[in-house]
Amino acid sequence: MEKKKKSNEGESKNSKIDITSKENAKRMSLERRKKEGEVGCYIERESMRRMSWKRENEELRKRGREREREREREREREREREKEKERERDIKRKTER
Repeated sequence: MEKKKKSNEGESKNSKIDITSKENAKRMSLERRKKEGEVGCYIERESMRRMSWKRENEELRKRGREREREREREREREREREKEKERERDIKRKTER
């Protein structure tokens, strides 16, 4: 019976060592991959994604504002053309009288 107890104790020690060595190996590989830039912290990746979304949204808003300005300029040009046509019509009416 004593031999079994010793073997059981040895197994538990070995299993603990195996678990900690596996955890250490995982930790070391993660740190190495972090340094190489393969894997970043989840929060860092999320913040990067948010920043890219922010930039994309800002670009879309910027383009939208530019389009709206261009439309407004086009409307203004159209108003000017209409005014010019109206002036020409008035001049023709006055000269006909």
